[in-house]
Amino acid sequence: MSNSRKSFSIAEKIEIIQDYDKTQLKQKDFAASKNITPSTLRSILKRRNEFTSATEGKDRKKIRTAKHDQLETVLKVWFTQARSSNIPVSGPILRGKAQEIAQFLGISDFNASTGWLDRFKNRHSIIYRKNCRVPKAAAAGPLGSVSDWKEQLSSVTEDESLATYKTERCRGGELSKDRLTVLVCTNSTGSDKRKPLVIGKYAKPRCFDNVKTLPCIYASQSRAWMTSVQFSTWLHDWDKELEARKKPNILLFVDNCAAHLKVDHLNHIKIIYFPPKTNSELQPLDRGVKTVFRQGYRRRAVQLYLQEMAASKKPKVTVLDAIHFVHASWRDIKPATIENCFKKAGFFGGSQSGSQATQVESEMGWETLVGEGSVPELDMFLDVDNNLVTSEITSHESLVEDNLSHAEEEDEDEPAPRSAPKSAEVVDALKLIRHFFTCIPNVEDDVFDKISYLENSIFQK
Repeated sequence: MSNSRKSFSIAEKIEIIQDYDKTQLKQKDFAASKNITPSTLRSILKRRNEFTSATEGKDRKKIRTAKHDQLETVLKVWFTQARSSNIPVSGPILRGKAQEIAQFLGISDFNASTGWLDRFKNRHSIIYRKNCRVPKAAAAGPLGSVSDWKEQLSSVTEDESLATYKTERCRGGELSKDRLTVLVCTNSTGSDKRKPLVIGKYAKPRCFDNVKTLPCIYASQSRAWMTSVQFSTWLHDWDKELEARKKPNILLFVDNCAAHLKVDHLNHIKIIYFPPKTNSELQPLDRGVKTVFRQGYRRRAVQLYLQEMAASKKPKVTVLDAIHFVHASWRDIKPATIENCFKKAGFFGGSQSGSQATQVESEMGWETLVGEGSVPELDMFLDVDNNLVTSEITSHESLVEDNLSHAEEEDEDEPAPRSAPKSAEVVDALKLIRHFFTCIPNVEDDVFDKISYLENSIFQK
């Protein structure tokens, strides 16, 4: 028998362990049968759990352990518990939880990058499956129509106030009933962002009980779609507001789709439709604003999921939560981003070349939630509903359904509504929030100013 020590791959070590378990030989005799030293055999058997649980790189000589082994151990247990409770855990949620665990463990050099996530999934045999289907994008319109539009744009926008409208895509999978359609509208400088219109399936979601004020306009439709009736109502309400406030007339650019039919009797709004199938080139909100808006919405949804899981609750985004996410995400978009997108769409003589405006929008917070770097899986998460249908020509059957039976329908799947809190409870909550920020270093002064503003608002009620 040779006394030289042989280097084995992980796969070979696993084979030695399996062969040893099948035999009745003593370690010395078994080592001799394998032409290895008894000390080598003992070393392999001592680490049997390490080798047999290895899930990647079994042709390697050594196991590559994670740099932050404790973090990954905690994360793996958390992931197992979440899946055993049938809670869906996407890549962004997993990365956000890893970042949260790292902060709790005091690990300052951890980055939940795409590469780290791939290695973590390989080490622990985690496989993701899509829970919805994303249809292929519609074909772009002819280039001629885009260039013709740009040539005529300067003449139709002269001495007019500009605004653009976009039906934001629904929240949730193609086959999901938990979906909303969101309409957002802004002027070309971002100085006048209209209150978003949110369309849900139910006229009276349970979470609306005791709610008297919403930061968005809410409407209902049996499929949570935009209809020509809702579009017309939204426009006429805006037209009346312009009349009452003696505001200047509006030139409104809208998508060319089934729900955006001709609207009569508008005194202060002139509508111009984009050419068919040219939104990706000509619609300013499609040149980056929509992506930034979606980032803000989904970041808040991920944060809510993490908080609910940490509290041992089953995560659930209610319609009320979604409305507040929509409001905050729309509010956070900078005017410079909106103006840049108008230029990229050809307004003000701007060029269509260049990257989308989302690259200059850095305040959305994904870096702190899931780490920095290019994130292909995150992009899929953000764009999962890019091409979902949100409108159609409304049949008379649907109109009857929407205006009769559906008007009184409630969402029974929504959690029980919370009772209206008392003023004293809210003040105590603000005290807790203030104390929370006093325990954090380098907090901006305006944070405490905002808390004081909220307190004053409560005392004035």
